[in-house]
Amino acid sequence: TPSPRRRSVAAWDALLDRISWRNAGRIIVNAEAISLAWQTLRGMPPGRADVLHNGLEDAPPAAPARRGGRLQVGCVARLDRMKGVLDLLEAYSSLAGAVPQLDLVLAGEGDVSQQMRQRTCELGLQDRVHFLGHYTGDIATLLASFDIYVFPSLWEGFPYSILEAMRAGCPIVATRVGGIPEAIRDRSNGLLVAPGEPQALAAAIAELARDAELRQALGENARLAFDRHFSLSRMHARTRGLLQPELAHEA
Repeated sequence: TPSPRRRSVAAWDALLDRISWRNAGRIIVNAEAISLAWQTLRGMPPGRADVLHNGLEDAPPAAPARRGGRLQVGCVARLDRMKGVLDLLEAYSSLAGAVPQLDLVLAGEGDVSQQMRQRTCELGLQDRVHFLGHYTGDIATLLASFDIYVFPSLWEGFPYSILEAMRAGCPIVATRVGGIPEAIRDRSNGLLVAPGEPQALAAAIAELARDAELRQALGENARLAFDRHFSLSRMHARTRGLLQPELAHEA
């Protein structure tokens, strides 16, 4: 995802961009949102880029974990401010009393890790908020343990973590940023909320926590959307479709 041109070297950046647009045989980005960002921030001509969404290896979902009536909300991400994880902790803390069977699991480390651990202790939630740190285990098994997957990022391109959750058949709550809405259709295969709004995040989590049928439907639809659009085999096919005409022309 491009950043705005730096003022100190704007003319140089603009020259490099024009050279790139003129000389590249094919420009490929992994989300419509990124294509639009290149147009608005860096002057790429409209229609110049092709979108090739990320793909992941095909794999069956792991068997779900059984926890005797407790529900697990999970997030796998860098615990950085821009990933919105402070909003997630605030949203969870507002639900903890109303939904006592709800736990929160956070996998990752980042620039607000210590702040989040301290805040969890201040809230008295250290028995219900679990910090896994940098996770090196099997991601499919971890995702299978989540009843709800939350991705509260404030800024994104097209995150693989959303695709991993879709592949696992997780019911997903995510923010409406970057390329996420190109994978998650609100109330079809997940719930989308505005970024930076903990109350909206809490409302979406609470809705899923109280509605097992909705969780099941969204999780199944997420897996179907992954199979149809985001498997690695489909990414390979789209890549061949984009590059073979260029290679034939060069030959």
